[in-house]
Amino acid sequence: MRIEKPLPPMTNADRSEFSRLDEAVGNIFSPSAVIEKGAAALLRIRDGQLFREKHKTYDEYLETVGLTRRRADQIVGVHKIQHGVVHALGNALPDAFGTLSERAMHPLIGMPSEVAAAAVVEAAASPGGISPRSIAAAAKRRKKAVRRPVHKSRRFLVPGAVVVITFNRKSNGSLLDVIATLTAQVERELDAASRAADAA
Repeated sequence: MRIEKPLPPMTNADRSEFSRLDEAVGNIFSPSAVIEKGAAALLRIRDGQLFREKHKTYDEYLETVGLTRRRADQIVGVHKIQHGVVHALGNALPDAFGTLSERAMHPLIGMPSEVAAAAVVEAAASPGGISPRSIAAAAKRRKKAVRRPVHKSRRFLVPGAVVVITFNRKSNGSLLDVIATLTAQVERELDAASRAADAA
């Protein structure tokens, strides 16, 4: 769990940019050229926190445009992969790459650009040519090498309980991060209990 800092107030430039980008996000459900603009807009809104005047969180903003966080991350991930592969391959980019659907590129999400580009080249060289199936097969062969290990769970005995910390693949396995997060959570709960007691 992370502690959120208050967001700075919106400037007129931020408001103007948000309005323009919000319109592009609304067009995500249209054909692929518009989806690319929408994905770039989502990325800018998220990274610049341009939602902050009307919405408390990015997730709350996504709800207003009819997207889940997972779907928004997929759209942004495909956008990054497309640009990374195009940049990595340049003139060597297979012609059929531009005809692939967004869904066909999902297996490439999360790969470094060079690895994704190698998967695209392999898929293009396969007997059936570049297709969603050949992309998935080439990506699968590479993902095994890129996959990060999951850190071992840690068990702690405390009076009256056993605390088990299970790390996911995104974790760096640092107990210091866990302790900082737990400390912040306990402080919030103590604050809330103190306020409730004062109000009573």
